Amino acid sequence: MAENKRQHFIPQFYLRYFSLNKEDKQVCIYNLDREKYFEGNIKTICSKDYFYDKDGQLEKTLSLMEGAVSKTIGKIIESETIKFEGAEEFSRFLSFVCMQYGRTKLQGEINTQIANKIFDYYKPRISKEKGIDMETLKAMKMKHPHPVLHSLLYSLLSGVIISDMNMVLLKNNTSIEFITSDSPVIRFNPFFNKLKQNKQTGGFAQRGLILYFPLTPRFAIMFFDNSYYLLKKLKNTLININDKNEIRRLNGLQIIFCHENIYFANKNMVKDLELQIKQLKQKRIERGNTIKFEEIKAEVDGKLKEIVRFGSGYFQYNLDKLGFLKMKKDAIKEVGERNPERIRLFEKATDEINKEIKEKRKQMGLD
Repeated sequence: MAENKRQHFIPQFYLRYFSLNKEDKQVCIYNLDREKYFEGNIKTICSKDYFYDKDGQLEKTLSLMEGAVSKTIGKIIESETIKFEGAEEFSRFLSFVCMQYGRTKLQGEINTQIANKIFDYYKPRISKEKGIDMETLKAMKMKHPHPVLHSLLYSLLSGVIISDMNMVLLKNNTSIEFITSDSPVIRFNPFFNKLKQNKQTGGFAQRGLILYFPLTPRFAIMFFDNSYYLLKKLKNTLININDKNEIRRLNGLQIIFCHENIYFANKNMVKDLELQIKQLKQKRIERGNTIKFEEIKAEVDGKLKEIVRFGSGYFQYNLDKLGFLKMKKDAIKEVGERNPERIRLFEKATDEINKEIKEKRKQMGLD
């Protein structure tokens, strides 16, 4: 096999935490579509040939970041506290969490869906302006050999956006373990979800956002907007969970948001998980892995324009049943951004990168 041909979208160091034992290379897997349990090798799961690129350079670069972050996660688990040694380690960890959200196979498929939704929207205009038969255009689809690159880049740069969010470490003291999945970082907005306002509330910059990321069968990290949530039972940065139902509710996020598979370390959990998967089947259908497309009128630069936006389907899943999480009654009930200043920093970084990309394309004669 060519060097770096097999490229992972979930790091192997991370999956080892969910292996059958510390030395084992096998992990328990449950495929939700086939409703089948099996075991798989960490080296081969959550990977695809040339997922990022053909020369393997991006995989090498990501592995360097993963190596540094694995040490940070190891320290968090060992010390049972969230503490960073300086701004660099803090920023790198935030970037890793965001990047992990955007680098998955699911996000690659969503990117392709969005590209084709936009293409479909402009097909009538293309047909009229370019004189191309509409039937010919209808049969055309957009496809990129590495569709995840767009979301990976923008997610990687999103660390600055979530730097205003609070973090807590959740310690699982029950007999039911945390599970993970092929989309382990969850973006969810329980505050606006409860108000039945799912559209445009799940982005990194949105008010009321929660990020949930299981680190091991015993520990998970939760990012939260402290303008919307009050966390009880908090000692320093640690919350002890002793209620099995709270663990099941958190595991439910992985079941609902996963693409195809969930991963776990204890094969004795299979029956319990199968029951929970059946209970949450409708939630997965309601959420869906497809993008909803709509045309709206909105003010852009002081002018009313027709724009298109995308969002996932609405579903209700209340996290206020967690004993340690309380929603603030006086929080602003209007969808919006938490911190516009951090958005501007993000936009500045993306603008600089886009300029570099355009310059390189020009040098290569592509523009």
